[in-house]
Amino acid sequence: MYRLIAALFAFSSLFAHADFEIWVDQGLGHKLNDKWFFTYSSEQRYAKNASRLVEYFFQAGFGYNITPWLALTPQYRQIFERRKSGGDFNPSYAPMLDIKFHGPYRGWYFTNRCRAMYVFTNQLKDFWIYRNLYEMRLPIEVTRLKIRPYLADEFFFRQYVGFAQNRVYIGARAQLNPNTTENIYFLYRNRKTLNGQWLHENILGIEFSFTF
Repeated sequence: MYRLIAALFAFSSLFAHADFEIWVDQGLGHKLNDKWFFTYSSEQRYAKNASRLVEYFFQAGFGYNITPWLALTPQYRQIFERRKSGGDFNPSYAPMLDIKFHGPYRGWYFTNRCRAMYVFTNQLKDFWIYRNLYEMRLPIEVTRLKIRPYLADEFFFRQYVGFAQNRVYIGARAQLNPNTTENIYFLYRNRKTLNGQWLHENILGIEFSFTF
């Protein structure tokens, strides 16, 4: 795992012109029965070379497994974002719906998540966002921790902006025990501001989730 972290830092140096951020995510899941499940997550984002907390959110919802390869999950996200350096955190409110297709194929594991969300905000005009995340987990597992590398890409389409963001991921998931999942990744993000300027960020992501 330490070698993976070093490799991700080395890869991020290829994009040294961009800001460096750290995102930390905590998740909780509970299987209610064969079809229904509960999900909760929170995330903190540190920007300005990972020196300042600029955003955090809490998110929860209930999901339904329509088939073994298709899940429907309505959720609600409460967002707190600091838009100006040294300013206050501004709240936003975002109900969303996830439609997730997933399943194995010849040792690989593929996921395609379609997310539609509507954001209510006190500072800007309300808007909707469509996001599509496509992930490929490689057909290998390393060590007894079941470390499994993956690649992913996600694009955002935002009302009033158009194509607003793209995220490219390279990372790996592991299992310290059957009830936990650990995920570490490097993310290169390109995002478009409201005035049309494109910004670029290197992001080190750390996730920990517990299911019961």
